[in-house]
Amino acid sequence: MKIEQRVNVKYNYGYCAYNGLEIEDMNSNKVLIEMTNDQWIELAEKLDAKREHINENRKKEWEKVSENE
Repeated sequence: MKIEQRVNVKYNYGYCAYNGLEIEDMNSNKVLIEMTNDQWIELAEKLDAKREHINENRKKEWEKVSENE
């Protein structure tokens, strides 16, 4: 049987530590996610895709606002 645990935190700060990704929440709780170099590359690719998606949505919203002015 596989047991899954999910933790929700409100992001406050992130740090690329030597051995992984450290995330701190609004209550100063810290989580260290140990990562290999390949996992860092995979995460970077996913973050790039997310950034592009957010920027595309912002551009569309800006264009809508500009059309209404």
